[in-house]
Amino acid sequence: MFADWAPEVRYLIAQTQIAGVKPTDISDALIRSFIGWFVAKQNTVDTSAGWCNRLVGWYVKERAKGSLSADEEAPAGGDWASKGVVL
Repeated sequence: MFADWAPEVRYLIAQTQIAGVKPTDISDALIRSFIGWFVAKQNTVDTSAGWCNRLVGWYVKERAKGSLSADEEAPAGGDWASKGVVL
């Protein structure tokens, strides 16, 4: 990993499709956080596709932990109340 790394679009799209998330859900802030973490871990080596896989996994884990800020977190399905869903 290096500081000016950017995910290749084709690999990012493939990995997000596999994980069931949208590529647009992965914000620039999340990518910067991911890069910052792995730049510090210089012994970790991977391919471009492998880094995209790790990035999508990072997003899924952060979303599950609830540690994404409101602007990073994607809507879970739009306005479910307008579809008649009542809790």
